[in-house]
Amino acid sequence: PIANIHFDAKDLLEKIDTSSYFQVDETGLLHFRYDSALSTVLSDIIQFDDLSVQGSYDIGLTRKATTFSFEDSIVTNRDPDQRFDSLYIKSARLTVVLNPPSNFVGDYIVRFPGIKLPNGQSATVTGNLNSSGTHVLDLTNSIAYFENVGNVSYCPIEFSVTVDNITGIPANTVFSYSLTLDPFEPQVMFGYFGQIDVFKEHQEMDLEFFNSLKISDVIQFKDIRLDVQINNYFGAPLSVVFDSLLFTKKTTNEEVNVTFNGGGNSIIINSAVYDNPVIPSKDTAKFNGDNSNLVDAINLGPDKIYVSIKGKANPNGETGTNFFDADLKLDGKFSIDVPFWFKTGDYVRTDTMNFDVLNELDSVQIDYIDSLNLYFDFTNGFPFNIMAQAYFVDSSNVVIDSMFNEAGGELLWKSGIIDVNGKVTAPSVTNVVIQIDNAKAKKLYNNHAAFIHLNSHISTGDRNNPDFVKLYNNYTMDIKLSVKLKSGSIQ
Repeated sequence: PIANIHFDAKDLLEKIDTSSYFQVDETGLLHFRYDSALSTVLSDIIQFDDLSVQGSYDIGLTRKATTFSFEDSIVTNRDPDQRFDSLYIKSARLTVVLNPPSNFVGDYIVRFPGIKLPNGQSATVTGNLNSSGTHVLDLTNSIAYFENVGNVSYCPIEFSVTVDNITGIPANTVFSYSLTLDPFEPQVMFGYFGQIDVFKEHQEMDLEFFNSLKISDVIQFKDIRLDVQINNYFGAPLSVVFDSLLFTKKTTNEEVNVTFNGGGNSIIINSAVYDNPVIPSKDTAKFNGDNSNLVDAINLGPDKIYVSIKGKANPNGETGTNFFDADLKLDGKFSIDVPFWFKTGDYVRTDTMNFDVLNELDSVQIDYIDSLNLYFDFTNGFPFNIMAQAYFVDSSNVVIDSMFNEAGGELLWKSGIIDVNGKVTAPSVTNVVIQIDNAKAKKLYNNHAAFIHLNSHISTGDRNNPDFVKLYNNYTMDIKLSVKLKSGSIQ
């Protein structure tokens, strides 16, 4: 004996592609599983207005103590299709520059009733009329409540100016002000954000498995699933549209664009639920042979997948309050599941075995060989029939001679016994004896035979009418190769 080989189905597939991930389900059926993460930042969803305001108020001349009150606002949104209700502020700085008229004695109060500081009090600025001043308010971890009139969302500002006395003739009676919110970093916004595009994601994925398998149209998979799971952390329902789900094969320039749900190519995902933490809404677009042309795409033997998806908020208009958390994003997972349930009429592979037996002999000893017999014992628990031809080659893979006389080779592996469900119920045993006479042995020796190339034509059942079969992990194959030399006299 010179070789004893034992392997199961998973061993075989991992030898084909060690980078791929194979799973065994509860029935023992093998699956090829490919997972890839999806992630997209929900950028440019909330667009704020200028967040600054400049203005003035003429308090006029007065001969007695008087209090003047007037209002202004910081506009946050002018989009008629959106409404801002409230905002948790992550960090912000409000700069208030006040220029009261000269020669006035009194004080002022600038109050922002909609901005609540962490202590629960409204943001407020106070000062004396006898001097100009710049006030900076730290609004970190504050809450802003907006008012909405018409198509405008704004934060109101209340001014109160009390004049106690005038000490001289003033140059003017104008109280001017400038307010700027910068920097400004929102945390969570509530309101209604309209029917806006919230993301567009493009991703490319490589599929090395099918290249390694050397798949072509001779292998056809039957039951294939592709799931795209979306985890929506956005506080609005989304319509997720697959602009493109393109499977390509570079070697043949073939491609299949997968469509599902009658070409609609979209799913609706509910809004996330606001809590601590936010509870995402999860949904999955499920592609299979019944609702899409996915089987055509996989049977292409693709080496790359191009995915392009986009999401639109509130596809059915306003159905509830929206929210947006700046720290969260939309993520998900792209999964291909290919159960090994397939058929093939002529899947071709070439494998190599070492053959250096004759290297142990010298040129004199080779003359005494009467015959060289190779004994192959195959115990096949796989659902494959394998017709094979073998070639003796040298170390440069130059063919020296064939092993079988028949041009197409011989049936080396007979399939295990297959039931009506495509499952092997019992293995088959095949014994093959290869006889090499003295002339052929000398030819192999003189040409330095080093390897055996085994060219296999694999079919599931009859080559002309193959059956769909399933590949289970308990399938095994045992191969034993033995050599017998018969000689009149070898020292």
